[in-house]
Amino acid sequence: MAAEIESILTDASTTLDELIEKSSSIQGVTDEVNQLKEESNSMHDEIVTARDESNSMHDEIVTARDESNFMHDEVVTARDESNSMHDEIVTARDESNSMHDEIVTARDESNSMHDEIVTARDESNSMHDEIVTARDESNSMHEEIVTARDESSAMHEEIVTARDESSAMHEEIVTARD
Repeated sequence: MAAEIESILTDASTTLDELIEKSSSIQGVTDEVNQLKEESNSMHDEIVTARDESNSMHDEIVTARDESNFMHDEVVTARDESNSMHDEIVTARDESNSMHDEIVTARDESNSMHDEIVTARDESNSMHDEIVTARDESNSMHEEIVTARDESSAMHEEIVTARDESSAMHEEIVTARD
């Protein structure tokens, strides 16, 4: 019976160690997710800077257009500059559209990372619940083992008492026979 109890305790200890190891690996995943979130925030800052530069370029284009209105005497030169500015506007619009696409992609990646974080948190909570359950089962087994040991000790004392009584009766019988 002691071997069975020892086996039960060994199995419970092994299970508890495995659950603790799983909990540690989830922490590693959480660290990776946090790093991805920081990278996403950095990309967002770069996008905001690019948008500010785009707004600055737009302001420059507006200023150039105002200057072309004042250059009536240099219509030909102004027209060439205007065409050049138009090309810059198209390029700026294309860049703005490209930045918009990058913002949408970054948002989608951020949402995906958020979903991964939620999933990792749920898995962590589930593992925590499993660890608590395993601990409770281990405590319950420990209590059963202590109870079984106490019962075994009581039975041993009863056997010793019965043996002593049997020995005393045997001596009385031997004495009575002599």
